[in-house]
Amino acid sequence: MIRPATIDDLPELLRMGRLFADKIGMEETVGYDPVTVEGLLRSLIENPLGILLTSEGGMVGGLVHPSLFNAAHLTGSELFWWTDPDKRGKGIHLLIALENEARALGAQSWMVSTMQALNFDGASKLYERRGYRASDRNFIKVFEA
Repeated sequence: MIRPATIDDLPELLRMGRLFADKIGMEETVGYDPVTVEGLLRSLIENPLGILLTSEGGMVGGLVHPSLFNAAHLTGSELFWWTDPDKRGKGIHLLIALENEARALGAQSWMVSTMQALNFDGASKLYERRGYRASDRNFIKVFEA
């Protein structure tokens, strides 16, 4: 069952967040701070335009906001989407629930992303089947100290 996350879910959400960070190599880029992650999760739970959904072994988070180029157009972005390895294949329900929540909050468009470390090609195909089209490609550079 997919449902809005609550503060009581934080330990399980943080467990999944750590797995997500490890899978995408977060330590090698910006690092991982559980206090920061907990703050993000709390803000999504408390923000009326935040979305944080959970299910057994899965979570998805996003945020609805005015477009940078047209404040009258509400858009939004998926911030993260994780399903435990033994739950893979069922995670599409989290994406559908996220889209539905975004629409209910008034979003007129929605952006998702995928990362090389997370089955980029498979995720890209899944998004295309759901009606998304590629619009961006991101790169990251870590500055030397």
